[in-house]
Amino acid sequence: MTKSRRADAPLTRAEFLSEEGVLVVTRPTPPAAPPTPGQPIAVSGNPAEGDEILLAVWDDGSASALHGHVDLGTGIQTALMQIVAEELDLGMPCIRVMLGDTARAPNQGGTIASASIQIHAQPLRLA
Repeated sequence: MTKSRRADAPLTRAEFLSEEGVLVVTRPTPPAAPPTPGQPIAVSGNPAEGDEILLAVWDDGSASALHGHVDLGTGIQTALMQIVAEELDLGMPCIRVMLGDTARAPNQGGTIASASIQIHAQPLRLA
């Protein structure tokens, strides 16, 4: 039985993973960086749990990119959309970028302004 969904209706992580007609690209959560001298161990770890979902390609020709950070005016939403559009040869209107929703996107720790692109562009390109 095929489930119908509204394009703007949010899905939980479990619903997202069980959707029909979608290719989901994940990667294992990267190991936490060791603490810098004097930094407590609890602060240094990446809070991500399980595999990180980076990209979903839907059977209607659209794609969703999932990113755990939020846009603080640095333009990461547009930049991530451009990366996906370029790599998949899709128009920008076919791309949906989900930012900061840790129910669906990977919990990638705190938002680090413009460094988000420097850190996460390559894994998204490779996905």
